[in-house]
Amino acid sequence: TMHLTKFTSFVGDFGNCFFFYSAIVVWTLAFTLYIIKARCFPSIIKKEWSHPVRTHFFNCPHIGLLMISIGIPKNHHGSKKINEI
Repeated sequence: TMHLTKFTSFVGDFGNCFFFYSAIVVWTLAFTLYIIKARCFPSIIKKEWSHPVRTHFFNCPHIGLLMISIGIPKNHHGSKKINEI
């Protein structure tokens, strides 16, 4: 893990893998449901896009992916230098 996240070392490798895969499942489920919503109700998506507040929530999936990428377990790294800062 990055030296900035050393305080999470009490979770261990099993906990890290569990939370990583759980986050991927939840993100995939939310993305799939949003795609279904977009295909079934495109007018609602257009209204959300033009709304002054709701339009900011279109960035949430990207931020979620960035947060998931920070939590990649050690055994998934191609090299040890990939997550070091």
